[in-house]
Amino acid sequence: GGGGGGGGGGRPTFLASIWTELTFLFCVAGIYGCYLTYGVAQEQLLKQPHEDGSTFRFTFVLLFVQCAFNGALAAAAWGVGAVLFPSSVASGGPGKPKADGSKALPAGALLSGDSQRLFALTAATYVLAMLCSNEALKYVSYPLQALAKSCKMIPVMLMRVVLLRHRYSLAKYVLVATMTAGVAWFQIAKAAAKAGGGDGQESSLVGMALLFGSLLMDGFTGPMQEKLNARYRPSNVAFMALTNAYAMAYMLAVAAATGELGVGLAYIRDHPRAQTDLLLFSLCSAFGQLFIYYTVRRFDSLVLTTVTTTRKFLTIVVSVVRFGHHLQPSQWAAVAMVFAAIVGDVLLKYKDRLAACARGGAGGGGGDDATRKR
Repeated sequence: GGGGGGGGGGRPTFLASIWTELTFLFCVAGIYGCYLTYGVAQEQLLKQPHEDGSTFRFTFVLLFVQCAFNGALAAAAWGVGAVLFPSSVASGGPGKPKADGSKALPAGALLSGDSQRLFALTAATYVLAMLCSNEALKYVSYPLQALAKSCKMIPVMLMRVVLLRHRYSLAKYVLVATMTAGVAWFQIAKAAAKAGGGDGQESSLVGMALLFGSLLMDGFTGPMQEKLNARYRPSNVAFMALTNAYAMAYMLAVAAATGELGVGLAYIRDHPRAQTDLLLFSLCSAFGQLFIYYTVRRFDSLVLTTVTTTRKFLTIVVSVVRFGHHLQPSQWAAVAMVFAAIVGDVLLKYKDRLAACARGGAGGGGGDDATRKR
């Protein structure tokens, strides 16, 4: 990753600044475009009935196709990188040393038995999180699912406190409590208005349990990703390729064992709109992940967090406008409550960054260290 500083090759500072701004706008447009389209395609595929009145119910097949697209695109990018930068196949960048100053690991280390066990375990929790969130859409509305999935900070903190004995500031606990209260308020407000019309699926305890399960799996996935990154430092595309390869294998096996594979593929064959929605959903998922990895590598994880926070809010707005969901004013207040807490968390991270800079703890390579946290 040599592209971050600008001006290193004699380029005027002004032009370097313009190039950085254009790169940032490109990343934002890519993330917004991919994930807003992804949300529309996902909701249309899983929630909107087809001409015969049926809906797509084959979650194992959906995730198999999604992970296949993710893995194929990442493997292609990994292969191109191996040709252009042979020394960076297993490391974070061409010739880049590890954070402790030691040399990058050879490619063989990334494919060792121990690393593959970690990838297999990480892929299991990764795909279980997606399985739970997609299954939840059978019981809750898309805005509620999107709102709940915006609260990944909750399980991450929970797992770090329980498993790693990590301590957080009081402000962090207040923010988590605010997010939790906001999601609960959103559900209660809809239940209270149920007699007045609208879809009342949000009251489903099954749907909420699945959303909680998805967040819980996210909480397990984060620490395992950090362990993999610390020990093997795979490049972003290598991480994406290997994780999705295992996830794809899991979903293929389960879909075949349950008999869903044949039935699901037949359904897709007989419903042209399902083909279009599934293709768009999978392509946006794959390219969206690459945009995220490029953003965090070119800038850092804090910049990415800022971008994705606004994107998640817009996902809810687009869903409401595109599919005609009726949200009560109190539900919009609950949404604002959740995102106010998320913005508060981002501001705390910026405050920590400034404090680290003041202590001299944030050098020129801080952004790349943050990359390893994804």
